[in-house]
Amino acid sequence: MQTYHIKSLLFIVLVSSLFSSFTSIQSEEGVPRSKTNNKQIEKEIINARILTEKRNYIQKNLPLSPEEALKFWPIYTAFEEVRSQGKPHFNQDLSAFTNEEQMRKANEIIARKEKMLQSEMQYLKDLREILPATKIVELWKAEKNFHRELIRSVKNNGPQEKRP
Repeated sequence: MQTYHIKSLLFIVLVSSLFSSFTSIQSEEGVPRSKTNNKQIEKEIINARILTEKRNYIQKNLPLSPEEALKFWPIYTAFEEVRSQGKPHFNQDLSAFTNEEQMRKANEIIARKEKMLQSEMQYLKDLREILPATKIVELWKAEKNFHRELIRSVKNNGPQEKRP
């Protein structure tokens, strides 16, 4: 398990250094860096770190045999990707839109939720083929506890301000 943790940390360091070198190359060439692009990059790095920590937490709290782990992690990783892409984004103030535009947006959100539900049902079916029900429940508990700890950590640390 420690080998995986080290590999995960090395991956994060590699990704961070690649993004860092990419942005420094841009500024050296006189290409202005967009704050939006930097924020997107930061968001992706944070998401990668959270996913790595989540995987480590699950590994620590879900006792899998080597055979189960070999089958479980590809399924889990694929579903996490689907889950991250399937979240409905509702960031717009729809009050300025027409009734038809509001209905279209609402229908898009419902369609995404339906697609996500189908993905979750397939995920559960895939898990049932490789894990007993007790371990599936333990997985759900581990994910729930991880999210609680993540929220607690954010609340305790508050918003982090950047220092020059």
